[in-house]
Amino acid sequence: MTSIRYIITAEFLHHVPDGLNPNDGTEVTKSVDGRRTWSVSADDKFGDIMRKVERTNPYRVTITEDSAESLPY
Repeated sequence: MTSIRYIITAEFLHHVPDGLNPNDGTEVTKSVDGRRTWSVSADDKFGDIMRKVERTNPYRVTITEDSAESLPY
């Protein structure tokens, strides 16, 4: 018997240094897309899972059922 697992993908923006402002010397940053993926058991509590996900400060979260164990071969 296989257990159901879910794949959670969180997309987020983070800021990285991109040089100095030539006018006043302050640091300039640029936004870069990031993505983090987790595989979790369906038995895990949803609140615990989302606490982990929210640490990335995501703007989009996708949850899909993991079909790797349900392949016919």
